[in-house]
Amino acid sequence: MATHASQLATDSKPEARVDPIWQQLRDEAECAAQAEPALASVISAGILKQTSLEGVVAGRVVERLRVQLVALGIETEALRQAFKQMATADHNWSMVLRADLAAVVARDPACDRYLDPVLHFKGFQALQAHRLANWLWTADRRDFALAVQSAVSAAFHIDIHPAVPMGRGIFMDHGTGIVIGSTATHGDNVSILQGVTL
Repeated sequence: MATHASQLATDSKPEARVDPIWQQLRDEAECAAQAEPALASVISAGILKQTSLEGVVAGRVVERLRVQLVALGIETEALRQAFKQMATADHNWSMVLRADLAAVVARDPACDRYLDPVLHFKGFQALQAHRLANWLWTADRRDFALAVQSAVSAAFHIDIHPAVPMGRGIFMDHGTGIVIGSTATHGDNVSILQGVTL
């Protein structure tokens, strides 16, 4: 059974006290890579060789959106760079990302480790892509924001208008069919289990 971040506060590793979610994710990834050789290279390249949770999540989202980005004529590197720009410009994203990840583990009875949403859960991945689209929208890069929204909609069947502000600690279960229109707002610690929010 996975050890949750709250249990890591007394961990002997200094990095676990600094960023317990990132350290726990790395520990889970090491175990998963050993237990499942078919995923070892993906886990190693996508998580274990990375230097931050932000980089891992951005990389995974870009990989999941690759086909849709190409169809839209967007280089995947452009999306990677946009994530880096957001991480640099909006230091709040680091805290929000961790709150979103913790929300999935805390509220989804089918999830007991951080690795699952990072690697597999489209609700979590779509939410992080939306956070980028919203950042682009507010930076007056609306065409790029709409392109990200379009790619997310095609890949994950989740449609969130880039103008929608989302609080921290958001949990979208499964995600398929979720539509959130431009006039909606979501505060902190919201669980989205239904389809359409206008």
